[in-house]
Amino acid sequence: MPNFFNKLGSFTVVGTSLQDGFFAFTSDANLDHILPDATLRTLNWATGIKNSNGSSYVVNMTNVQVSTDLLQGGDKSDVLYGSNLSDAVFYNNGTLGSGVGGFDSIEQFFLGGGNDFLDLTGHGVGGVDYAKDVVVNGGAGDDIIIGGAGKDTIDGDAGNDTIFGYRGSDTIRGGAGNDTLYGDDLGFNGISGDDLLQGGAGNDTLYGGAGTDRLEGGDDNDVLYGGRGGDNLFGEAGDDTLYGDDAGTNGNDKLDGGSGNDTIFAGGGDDESYGGIGNDIINGEAGNDFLRGDAGDDLLDGGAGNDTINGGVGTDTLKGQAGTDRLIGGTGKDTMTGGTEADTFVFNVGDTSLNSSTYDRITDFKTGVDSVDLSFVAGPLASSAYAEGTISTNVYATALATANSLMSSGTTAVFVAGTVDGWLFWDSNNDSILDQAALMQGLNATAKFDYLDIT
Repeated sequence: MPNFFNKLGSFTVVGTSLQDGFFAFTSDANLDHILPDATLRTLNWATGIKNSNGSSYVVNMTNVQVSTDLLQGGDKSDVLYGSNLSDAVFYNNGTLGSGVGGFDSIEQFFLGGGNDFLDLTGHGVGGVDYAKDVVVNGGAGDDIIIGGAGKDTIDGDAGNDTIFGYRGSDTIRGGAGNDTLYGDDLGFNGISGDDLLQGGAGNDTLYGGAGTDRLEGGDDNDVLYGGRGGDNLFGEAGDDTLYGDDAGTNGNDKLDGGSGNDTIFAGGGDDESYGGIGNDIINGEAGNDFLRGDAGDDLLDGGAGNDTINGGVGTDTLKGQAGTDRLIGGTGKDTMTGGTEADTFVFNVGDTSLNSSTYDRITDFKTGVDSVDLSFVAGPLASSAYAEGTISTNVYATALATANSLMSSGTTAVFVAGTVDGWLFWDSNNDSILDQAALMQGLNATAKFDYLDIT
C-alpha cells in the first residue's frame, strides 16, 4: 500500500514501490498534490476527486500513465506538470457525464523532460468531452502532442516533436529540434482551423491542413505544406521547400521563401510567390500567378495561366509557359521565354544595359504576336521614330556601332538584324543616346522584328 502524508491545509499522496496504484478521494480530501515515485507506473484519478476549497489542482507526474476518468479539475484554472522522465497522458472521457467538471477544465500542461505523449482529443466510450483552449509546453524530449477542440497554444520546446493541432484555430510552435507540425488532424475527419505553425530552430516539416493557415519555417532547412485553403507560407532562414496546396486542391496562397536557396511549388489557384534572398526556384503551376525572384539568380516558371513574372535582382531565367504572360527581367542579365501564347516582355529603366555581359535575352519572340513594353522609358514611342539596320555578321560590337550610327534626334529604339539573331536598342531617358539593349534570339534579316510590337 502507498504511504499517505497529511498535514494541515493540504493532502499529499506519495507513491511507494507499487507498480500500479489507484487513489480515490472524496471532495473532503482537500487534495493538493499527488506525487507518485518513479516506480509507480499507472495512476488513475477516479471521478469525483475535487478540491473542496476550490483551489486549482497542481499535479506532478513521474513515469505515469493516466487513463480513463483521468482527472477532474476544480472550479479554477488547473495546471498539470510532467516530470523529467517519459510521461503518457491520455484523455479518454470514459463515463464522465454532463455536469461533471472533467479533464477539459485543465488549461495548462507542462510535460517536462523525457519523451512524452499527450492526447487531448477525448475519444472515449462515453461520448466526447474535449479539452478546450489549452496551453501545452512539451519541455525537453521528443514529444507527441495532440491538441483538443479549441484554440490551443502548443509549444514543443526542445527535442524532435510531433504535434497535431486537431480542432480549432491553433498556435503551434515546434521550438528547437527537427519538428513535425500539423495544424489539423491529417484530414481523416475533415477537421479544419485557421492555424499558426512556427517551426523554430531545426529542420522542420509543417502541414497547414484545411483552413487559412500561416506557416513559418524558422531557421534551417524546412518543408512547408499549405494544404487546402488560401494559406501564407514563409520559409524564413535556410534552404526551404514550400508547397501551396495538396494534390487536387486549389487555394490562393502567398509563399515567401525568405533567405536561402528555396524551392516553391505554388499549386492551383491565383498565387503570389516570392523567392527572397538566395538562388531560388519558383513554380507557379496552375492559375494566374505572380512570381518574383527578389535577390539572387533565380529560375521562375509560371506554368499554366496568365502569369506576371519578375526576376528582381540577379541573373534570372523566366519562363511564361502556357497562357498570356507578362515577363519582367529586372536588373541583371536575364533570359526570358514567353511560351506558346501572346506574351509581353517588360523593360524598366535600369533593367538592362549596353554591356554585352549584362544585357537581357528573349529566346522566343514571335513577331506580330508578342510585344515589348517600353512604356516605362522616358520619351515618346511612335512608329515614325524607329530606324533599322542590317549587319552581315553576328558580332554584338558591330551591332552596337550600327545602332549608334542610326540614332538621331527623336529616335527612341533601333533594331539591328544580324545573320542569326538581332538586337533591340533603345534610349531610356530621351537624350538620343542608346543606353539599353536586349538580344532577340532568332530574329534576323529574314525573320524581322516589327516595331509595331513595341508598346
